[in-house]
Formats: sequence, C-alpha cells, structure tokens
Amino acid sequence: DIHIYHVSADETPAEGYRRDMESMLLYSDQMQRIRTRLPIMMGEFGAFRHIVKSFDEARANILATRDACLNDGLNGFMIWTLDTFEQQEMYHALDEGSRFLSDINQK
Repeated sequence: DIHIYHVSADETPAEGYRRDMESMLLYSDQMQRIRTRLPIMMGEFGAFRHIVKSFDEARANILATRDACLNDGLNGFMIWTLDTFEQQEMYHALDEGSRFLSDINQK
C-alpha cells in the first residue's frame, strides 16, 4: 500500500510519482522479488488545492498519477479523496458531481 500525492508545482505528477517510487525502492531488485509474491497497490492519492488551482487540473493530475501506477504494473489503486469533504485542503472526486467516476475507471 503506497501513498502518492503530487506536492510540487515544479514537477509533473508523473515526475513526483517516479521520485516517490524511487524513494520507496519500488524499482529495486528486492522489490521486484517481493512483487512476484505480493500485490502492491497505490493506497492513497489525490490533489492538493495549494498545488493546483482548478478541479480540471486536479482531475488531470489524479489521472496522470493513476496512469503512472498502472504503467508500473501496480495491482490497483484506491483514490483516498473520493468523498472526504472534511479535508478542505484536497480536491475530491465528487466535487463536481460524479462525472469524475467514469474518468477514473477508464484505462
């Protein structure tokens, strides 16, 4: 279970994802051996309001993070910020109705 959040406007979501995965040794030989026995999921990801300024930008960043995870062969993902409206610092997948739900499940 890995948690990834795009936290710098100076890098793309894919660059931030890659940096985080490298820091967690995802690409190491040891992790490659572990991955043959155990599933690895991206357990949390989302977009902070202080990093992106619109829901559309948040949506694009969340989808880019999802795509990076799937391209790395992770076994799945769970979007933490689906409906956690009490976390005001985050964009939520349901902020603008449910149109995002069809986006996140496409790939």
